[in-house]
Amino acid sequence: MYKIALELTKNCNLRCSYCYQPRFTNTMDIETACRAIDLGIERAKVLPTRKLLISFFGGEPLLQFPQMVSLVEYSKSAADGYDIAYELTTNGTLLQARHIDFFAEHQFFLKVSIDGLPEDHNLNRRNPGNADSYQLVIRNLDLFMDYQRKLKKPIQVSMVISRNNYTHFLANIRHLADLGFRMFDTALNFTDCWSDQELAGLRAEYEQVVDLYFERIQNKRGFIWTFIDNGLMPQIKPRKNYYCGAGISSMYVNTEGELYPCYACFKDEVRIGSTAEGINEARANRFKHYQRELTGDCIDCSIQAYCPACDCLMMNMEQTNDFYTVPKMFCEHAKMRYELTNKLHHNPEWKRMLEMMSVPKGV
Repeated sequence: MYKIALELTKNCNLRCSYCYQPRFTNTMDIETACRAIDLGIERAKVLPTRKLLISFFGGEPLLQFPQMVSLVEYSKSAADGYDIAYELTTNGTLLQARHIDFFAEHQFFLKVSIDGLPEDHNLNRRNPGNADSYQLVIRNLDLFMDYQRKLKKPIQVSMVISRNNYTHFLANIRHLADLGFRMFDTALNFTDCWSDQELAGLRAEYEQVVDLYFERIQNKRGFIWTFIDNGLMPQIKPRKNYYCGAGISSMYVNTEGELYPCYACFKDEVRIGSTAEGINEARANRFKHYQRELTGDCIDCSIQAYCPACDCLMMNMEQTNDFYTVPKMFCEHAKMRYELTNKLHHNPEWKRMLEMMSVPKGV
């Protein structure tokens, strides 16, 4: 599958404290977006694959909903026999029944940003007037649950863990699971300056969430936590490297039509072209022929055979200005995940429970 992320707008109706987007109101014009879709189809042919995933991104992409509708129509007309899927990342505050109907009709995979309990969500996710946003999201809970039941697949909740909310991570996951959500993707706020004491506290929270994870499986109320599920894969089936294929099997298109391997880095060093110029093959081929290069502490690290952080080129470049230098915080987080997943991988009882793991249909 080839994935193309379209940054429909930089504008947003919230002002989240950890947002990486500049406070602009730029929007992608329809011609740029259509050309980006054409490029995505062309790159899918190069892979080769018959599948294309179009991801609508922002800012808050629901601010550009009419354009999104037009682009879905255009992509279907331009598909040339390709299987096209869609996904949306949204803060959920602007969602209406008409949106849900459209997304269900076209089988969208939805990602909604919620950090947990009202007091923790509202710490960092504020509106321009500095007011709370939790109720603006949760008022749409019935729409979310109806969508999950109708499509028989989970909505992904995207959570950001920061220094000001990590001590409630277990409570936040439990709260969202109790509301009916069944899939969680958690990202650490790496712009925070985490202390060793805070990291130890985060690990303790993670351990408790792992316990909850398997408690819910036993009770046939299991949920997906991508931090653990994805972390298990390198131990089940180790590879030479874990490069995701950014720039080769995916690209990110910003509002101006500039092309990047993914959303993690927008530096000139990683730019791979534009919708006007097309793909710069020389730049893209740097990633096509990727081979792992370990540097610094990674050379003698005991988990290097299982560590995706060594190969997250865009995050490394964004944080250290080098593709192969892994930020210390990334290392610590990777080791934390390895220790948790290694414990699972080698525990016979947990292995048995993993085999039972499924997201209940009709959630």
